[in-house]
Amino acid sequence: MALLGFNSIAFVTINAFHTLYQFWMHTKAIYKMPRWFEYIFNTPSHHRVHHGRNPKYIDKNHGGTLIIFDRLFGSFQTEEEEVIYGVTKPLASWNPVWANFDWYADMWRDLKMEMNWSDRFRLLVNKPGWLPAHLGGYRAPQEVRVGQVSLYDTAIPLGLNYYILFQYLIVLGVTSGFYLTWIFFPDFSNCSLLLR
Repeated sequence: MALLGFNSIAFVTINAFHTLYQFWMHTKAIYKMPRWFEYIFNTPSHHRVHHGRNPKYIDKNHGGTLIIFDRLFGSFQTEEEEVIYGVTKPLASWNPVWANFDWYADMWRDLKMEMNWSDRFRLLVNKPGWLPAHLGGYRAPQEVRVGQVSLYDTAIPLGLNYYILFQYLIVLGVTSGFYLTWIFFPDFSNCSLLLR
């Protein structure tokens, strides 16, 4: 953004505000906001729809702060039924790297099917589930119901849980120490003083 000429301070400020705004939207404690607010801004109810795998909720409510653009471009959906969270093809792994590439592996497999180059291009730019007519056409997500979804759940040894907790406490302590040093001793945390 800075290379395009945007002010870096403005970008960081807006990014911080956006992150804080996103934080409060990830809750089930707030059901609905006033109607005027929900017409313009993204709310917890709108954002729950975004995370749903119910067929009517897929590819809806993309706005980060404002929902008005989803209303304008036809990608808005109100929360009408209980949201079933997740993706249409559950990921059977805890690997965070694979979680980011699983969809691309599926897309690569689809690209190797028998189709012409224009269909391959359309596969890349159309909505998920698209296939040319001669391969069956659009693959709509399956309808899901509450209680019907089986979660990926693996048994984790108790020792591993304690190890993860121990690592978390160490990282929390070190980062908190850095922040507290910077707040209470700003001159000490200045790198130029440490290099003298």
